[in-house]
Amino acid sequence: MTHIGAAIIAFLGIAVWVVGSVMVNGYVFSVLWTWFAVPQFHVSPLSLPGAMGISLLVKFLTGNIPTKKEETDIGYMMAVSCAWYGTALLCGWILSHWM
Repeated sequence: MTHIGAAIIAFLGIAVWVVGSVMVNGYVFSVLWTWFAVPQFHVSPLSLPGAMGISLLVKFLTGNIPTKKEETDIGYMMAVSCAWYGTALLCGWILSHWM
């Protein structure tokens, strides 16, 4: 495989990961919104595209540029993301039963 072919495959893999991450982040946000904001503030539930858009906006406004080596390692970033989403849903599920 040529260097160009490897670069294209790497780019496509990262693009798929980013799109998947945005979708999972939006899903987690919409579930947490439904569990907490809807009953507490009597607001409408968020659709998945709406939750994805708000999540992107918040990430854009509060995001940071990775500076440490482990923050630029794609495998490390994937593991941390999966752990974060799972932990957020688990904690949210537990808290939603106390309301």
